[in-house]
This record gives sequence, structure tokens and C-alpha cells, in this order.
Amino acid sequence: MDPHVTAPHREGLLDRVFHESALGMAVARLDDGEVLEANDAFSYLIGRGVPDLLGTDVFALGLWSDVGVERAKEMLRTRGVIDGFDTTVRPSDGETRVIRLWAELVEGDAFTTLRETEDTFDLVFLDSEKEGYEALFALARPLLEPGGLVVADNVLSHADTLEAYSAARQADPTLSSVTVPLDRGLELTVVLTEAL
Repeated sequence: MDPHVTAPHREGLLDRVFHESALGMAVARLDDGEVLEANDAFSYLIGRGVPDLLGTDVFALGLWSDVGVERAKEMLRTRGVIDGFDTTVRPSDGETRVIRLWAELVEGDAFTTLRETEDTFDLVFLDSEKEGYEALFALARPLLEPGGLVVADNVLSHADTLEAYSAARQADPTLSSVTVPLDRGLELTVVLTEAL
């Protein structure tokens, strides 16, 4: 990417990646499931408009059957991985849709895990001791291919500690990064090219 591209232009690119993706995507808090953002593909899958989804509990939407949710949780508990688990959702229009889930449960110290893994990631969620964000990003960055997403939580509520983190992501020409003022603040960073 041209290093002279302005931050607002990069923010526009990130917005386009999220909102124009054919993959249904939503950003929801882990602690209470509140939907903070959703794209049109997710809206279509769910059968509800984006404005109707914002602020709702993703688990209370009645999309997944209790059996499907419990089976996915059990797979994570017993095998530590969900590898292409097909399940159904029933959006508000009543039509059943098949979706495929992938997840891996990784437990342990994030610093140790990132140093030892040879895996690549599509998504990294940072919500740890705020002083560790920069070091965790440095460990995760080589494991992310172009198109990978890093979501850093609490960047506005802990701006004194994380302002430099956000500024560094936004100044990096290999990334497109934007601070989203939702809840305590999210820094959404998309990898555009391999690290220089």
C-alpha cells in the first residue's frame, strides 16, 4: 500500500472490507454477547436489519438451537477444536440456513503460545494486560496473512496506555487500522501486505 495514503482513506478501506464482505460478520462482546457492529451479509443471514441487530444479545436472537450450541461447546471441551461443524440457524424469517463453524480452543499463556505456534490466524482478539498489547501484536503479526484481522479491546477506556498502540497500527503502511468508538473502544486492524 502506498505509505502516503491518509488514515481516513485506510479507515475507508477497512470499512469496505467489513461491510462489503460476502461473509456474514458481526462484532460482539464476549462477556455479554452484545452486537456492536454487523455487516449486510450477516444481516441477510439473520434476517434482521443491521440497526435492529445493534445492541442485541447475539445468543438471545434465537438463531442457534440449544442442541447446536451445546454440541459446539462440547466439541471444544472434549476435542479442543471445531473443524467445519455444520449446524443450522433459523433467522427471523423462519427459513433454516446451514452454516459451518470453525474454532480452536487454545489455553495457556498467550506469550508462550504465540512464540511456540506455527499456525496462522485469520483473527486475533487482544484483551489482556494493556501494557502487553504491543508485544502480543509483535508476536501475532508474522502469523497473520493478508486479510487477517486484529481486534484490540479497550483502546479508548485505556487511551493513556494504548494511544501509542493505535497510532503505531494506523501509521503502518502494511496495515489498515481504525479506532471504533464502540463501548470501551476497539482498534480494528486489517493486514494488507506481509510485514516489511
